Amino acid sequence: MTTFIITDSWDATSDLLISQMSGGVFRLNTDIIRDYYVNWTKKGFHLADPSGRAVDSTSIKSVLWRKPFNSDLYNQTDHEDSFFYSECRYAVREMYNLCRAAGANVLVEEGAERRLGKPRQLAIAARYFQVPDWRIVLGIDLHVSQNIIVKSMSGDQVSGDSVLYTSRVDGETLDKSHIWLTQQAINKDSDLTVVYVDGSCFGFECQTFANAVDWREKISEMSIDDWQLIELDSNFIKNIQSFMRECGLRYGRLDFVTKGQSYYFLEVNPNGQWAWLDLSGKNGLLAAMVMAVEGKTQPSIV
Repeated sequence: MTTFIITDSWDATSDLLISQMSGGVFRLNTDIIRDYYVNWTKKGFHLADPSGRAVDSTSIKSVLWRKPFNSDLYNQTDHEDSFFYSECRYAVREMYNLCRAAGANVLVEEGAERRLGKPRQLAIAARYFQVPDWRIVLGIDLHVSQNIIVKSMSGDQVSGDSVLYTSRVDGETLDKSHIWLTQQAINKDSDLTVVYVDGSCFGFECQTFANAVDWREKISEMSIDDWQLIELDSNFIKNIQSFMRECGLRYGRLDFVTKGQSYYFLEVNPNGQWAWLDLSGKNGLLAAMVMAVEGKTQPSIV
């Protein structure tokens, strides 16, 4: 059995997974794709990496789409090789599509974030969780000055390397010529992230940065110990499982905030990072991911 991992050469999560996998693995690092050899015919594709290791599409039994194309080479339209990298992006996606169509195990769905954007997530989540009131506005005065946050829908950079983190704002000062996703702010007690892997739920709580609107802004200050594995309520787990089935996802990292005994749903990332939560493997998440990536678990979507 061969697992085909589509990623980048600096992806430490892929490094961690591969170190624990027992079956054969072929890794395609899209940032150094010029160093690979590709031969694709009506019989399928053949790939060889810089070290000479090779794989045929017919031998691939599992494929993991692990955040490729992060390199600026794929995102600079004025780059002299931009057409080359656009063609490579297309070809790599078709490799994934071929493997999936041939019945390979697929834990992470490429493009799930496009069919399951934040408004769709929030609409589904309202059937299973408490969801802070939200709206998307353009050209409208909110006339709301308190307890409002804004967040990015696309996650794209605003300019240069800057991004829009979830931020508390005065709704009356928002530029109505821009489009905004606004949401009721929750004065949270903690952040809760739940990694869902083929029906299993691993919950981790962080109380360290409860005063921060968006804990991602504090990543440079965080330690592994800030996130503690917690036992989740059985009804909460059932709601997560039902939500993920309705979303059609076998994997995702769900973000919540807690207030007292209440959990408030924020979003699910269909290809969210998880490795920092179980680098040593002591929490069981790493082993669950390896099993699911290799196709050794029962898919949670019928």
